[in-house]
Amino acid sequence: MFIASHTRVGEWERWMKKAGIEALRPLRFQRFEHNYIGLQAVIDGVGVGMGGLPTLAHDLKEKRLLAPLPVEVKGSKYVALIAPDVDKSSAFKLFLEWLEREASAVC
Repeated sequence: MFIASHTRVGEWERWMKKAGIEALRPLRFQRFEHNYIGLQAVIDGVGVGMGGLPTLAHDLKEKRLLAPLPVEVKGSKYVALIAPDVDKSSAFKLFLEWLEREASAVC
């Protein structure tokens, strides 16, 4: 079973494309709300997952996880989330403006 998360949508597809196996269509995905829950499911033996090497370094070192396929895909897509009722101070608004400028420079 392939493990995926709602916080890293499209990760498997990008990896399969880089690996040259984009035609592969897994029969079953187990999708979790957050990547960390999915990673724990992989550690618990529920299925096969993926994640960033910096995040997984400790689990790889302790042999709770293995990285058998040496295909790495750089880059991810992220979104900034805020609560609708958050206090939108001038400092907060300046941060959001900066974040938008930084994101638009990358895209």
